Amino acid sequence: MNKKLPQEAKVFQSNLYTESRQNFSVEEKKIMQIIISQIKPTDTPNTTYVVSMRNLMGIFSEHLDEKDLKNKQKTLYSQTKRVAARMAGQVFVSENESAKKFNMRPFFGEFDYDNGTLSVEFNPKLQQLFFHLLENSRTFTSYELSEFLLLDSKYAQRIFELLKQYESARSRSIKLDELRYILGADGKAYDLFSNFRRRVLENAHERILSHTSLRYKWKIVKEGRKVVAIHFYDIHTIRQSCLHSATNIEKDMDRVSGIEKKQDIKDIKDIKDIDDIKEKRVEDKEMSDVIIEEAECEIDMGIVGEW
Repeated sequence: MNKKLPQEAKVFQSNLYTESRQNFSVEEKKIMQIIISQIKPTDTPNTTYVVSMRNLMGIFSEHLDEKDLKNKQKTLYSQTKRVAARMAGQVFVSENESAKKFNMRPFFGEFDYDNGTLSVEFNPKLQQLFFHLLENSRTFTSYELSEFLLLDSKYAQRIFELLKQYESARSRSIKLDELRYILGADGKAYDLFSNFRRRVLENAHERILSHTSLRYKWKIVKEGRKVVAIHFYDIHTIRQSCLHSATNIEKDMDRVSGIEKKQDIKDIKDIKDIDDIKEKRVEDKEMSDVIIEEAECEIDMGIVGEW
């Protein structure tokens, strides 16, 4: 049975998968999540999932020649073949190091490419990672696929998932060694914490804030002078309408004449209660509505008072 990608697709995956070490590239991870987003509660492990030509072209856009259709099709074929070959070798690892035990299972049973469409079947032995998850809401991570596909860094992709898992708790701490392992950032290039901080934590934070509605803060946890963990806190999602809302107070003030009105705007933006905001009005009704909407967004994002 084939499954097509819904217009508003959402990812549901086991927390075991979310917290596992994954060796996917950015492109491979996007394909993986597109596939996962198609799984329905009634599906069986032998269901076939389809990644459309449109999805593949979006993922491989930087490699495609928009002016040469023949070359585009050839490149799409070669890029998909390359990625599918790598993904076919990816495995899910469960390990008990203290007991000297581990188990490795490939994620996929089969890949099939035909005329621009990639069809995939999961390994039935990994059904606990992606099937029947709604039976226990505490065991899975969920998020909107469209936001995830905007992330162009594997570290941003993984931190996004790890924080979405704990969004309802609004915070989580992860031991530094564990975080390095999960992210696959435990090589020599990241031996110095300053490198890990700049290339992984700061870079991922910037990309997540720029491309998604997820908001969070983070800080290092030390024992003496040694960094032992990263604490992520104030994890929350802002409304989509706030992503495109102008929140520059100077720009707002330029649109309103008169010292009194400027002070009224400042007063509105200083108030942290939405009901109080709606009771306050500047003389210009239209301008008042704009400022109220922006103030609501700033409260939503937790940045009121920072301007």
